Amino acid sequence: MAKVGRPRNIENPDDLLNLWEEYKKHVNETPDKEEVVTVKGEVVERRMTRPYLKQGFMSFCFANYRISIKDYLDGSYKEFSGVVTHIRSEWEENQISGSITGKYKAANLVARLNGISDKQSIDIKSEQPLFGKKE
Repeated sequence: MAKVGRPRNIENPDDLLNLWEEYKKHVNETPDKEEVVTVKGEVVERRMTRPYLKQGFMSFCFANYRISIKDYLDGSYKEFSGVVTHIRSEWEENQISGSITGKYKAANLVARLNGISDKQSIDIKSEQPLFGKKE
């Protein structure tokens, strides 16, 4: 039976894993920079490590290779599921451990991105008055 549709951008799971390793290297080699004023009044540049992000990985692949990896990460190709699970686990671990250790400042955002935010349920009950309305 002939294949129908567009050809895949990525031939096999190892190619996707190679793109992931390349993305991590890029993130690690290009930290964000911030100017900080020291106690002595000197302005110094501080390098801040960036977290691994799904959106960052997708942007990296498109910007550098003009390929979309959204369908791969969303599970459209079952043979990629093992590699996608590994990649997802790695970026979640990076975000969570970085947040816990203070490496990343947006702990609440990291928690929401990874589905571990503290959820609260509030029940509001309307009570009937003891006595009828005064007229």
